[in-house]
Amino acid sequence: MGVALLLVGGGFLVVTLRVLRQPSSATRRKVRSFLHPHQIKAALDAAGLLEIEAQGLTWEKVRYIRASDAPAVTLARELRISDVTIGKVRRGLIWTDEAGPRRRNDIARRAMIATLLMAGVRVSELCGLRGRHVDFAASRLDLTRDITKTDAGVRVIPMVPALREILLAHRMAWPFGAEDPVFPTRNGRPNTPDNVRSTIIDAVRDRANELLAERDEQTIGHMTPHSLRRTFASVLAELDVTPRRAMYLLGHTNAKFTMGVYQQILDMSKGGIATLESVLGGPADDLRDLLSGRQIGGGLDTQKTPSLNFDAGEAF
Repeated sequence: MGVALLLVGGGFLVVTLRVLRQPSSATRRKVRSFLHPHQIKAALDAAGLLEIEAQGLTWEKVRYIRASDAPAVTLARELRISDVTIGKVRRGLIWTDEAGPRRRNDIARRAMIATLLMAGVRVSELCGLRGRHVDFAASRLDLTRDITKTDAGVRVIPMVPALREILLAHRMAWPFGAEDPVFPTRNGRPNTPDNVRSTIIDAVRDRANELLAERDEQTIGHMTPHSLRRTFASVLAELDVTPRRAMYLLGHTNAKFTMGVYQQILDMSKGGIATLESVLGGPADDLRDLLSGRQIGGGLDTQKTPSLNFDAGEAF
């Protein structure tokens, strides 16, 4: 508010002025970030590269070392391990009957990124996943009340072919039982949302941007677990999955939030459809049918799809 004095007919008139202020940066609505198809591919590629670099030795590498006549220094440079380790492997001092210890940074990355991108789970749900939640026979994730935020979060998410393949490979590298965490830390403990953000997401974004720059493609400005979840919602829209079905798959009770994401348009130019189909592992029509619940267990998905509700009060 402000006050002004105006000279009127020999006297003063006090006028109260309302000052219109621009909203602060804190009150402006933030742009909701999501990834376009070429960025999705780059993120998955980056996660895979980071895994390979952090792996150290594997049985495949051990067999390669023992079969190779190349100098230890050459192999060390090629495999990104020390020449001392090469020598120990060749002399049979390590990696004889069982695998050696994992490196500190030897943790699952690609499977986590893929699950966030291709299943749209919340990061808390990702960390809560146990072996019993992953049904490879039925190609689906069963999110039960013990790991969801609300009753509405209880849902069955079909695994697209690429996600199933990635999770199967992950289980081979990181075996888990029914009650074991699917994505443990190096010490076998359940992961935490903060650890996923700082250790997994940030590193993958940085490496993905290096790949995108090399490919002369738009880099990723902002990437969080929510970005990947919103990307899944945008993919559902691009595949023509109905908003009500999308609301179920995302665990929403409020259609307002689902529809807000549906307004985000993916950049499908320059082979966007082909890239999306390649990343997800199938033709767009088949992916739509799968995610719409028409192929679960060989028939229709019997899970109840919620009715639309546009009331406020739910976080994405």
